[in-house]
Amino acid sequence: SGGAFLTMLALEEKDVAQKVAGWDNGLENYRNDMYKQFVDAVPDLANIPDVGSIDNKTLNIEKIISLKPDVVFMPMNALDTIKDDINRFETAGIPTVVIDFHKETLENHTESILLIGKIIGKEQRAQELADYYTAQVNKVYSRLATMNKPKPTVYVECGQDPSTYGNSYFDSMW
Repeated sequence: SGGAFLTMLALEEKDVAQKVAGWDNGLENYRNDMYKQFVDAVPDLANIPDVGSIDNKTLNIEKIISLKPDVVFMPMNALDTIKDDINRFETAGIPTVVIDFHKETLENHTESILLIGKIIGKEQRAQELADYYTAQVNKVYSRLATMNKPKPTVYVECGQDPSTYGNSYFDSMW
């Protein structure tokens, strides 16, 4: 529901629903405003099977295998949680590709964009997207480098469960 889907959407545009065999319901649950906008633009997104989620321990490996995807994109931060399941995918002939949009590094993001582009046959568009993204991030870094005043400290509450005070990420995202 995050980086892999958003990257595929940028690469495939309105054809994205034909490329996604299944996904978790994170986009619908945690970013519902975005989900509604995407479904309005690409109605077939509403028909993509929900395969459960690593976050709430409902990931259904059998369902994923039954959908016969060509590949499974898995976030790096989930590897410890599903390392045994990756073997099940491999046994079923489904390679698992690890991507990383969570560590919030330019290198990991661009590598993930380029890898997804290569896998789905959109290498040129992925390079354009990675180049654009790099240019935009570097604009921010260059502006920050010229700041001469103290940078403020901030606390960011995790938006995934606003009912739980103190629920923030540690070394990834936000």
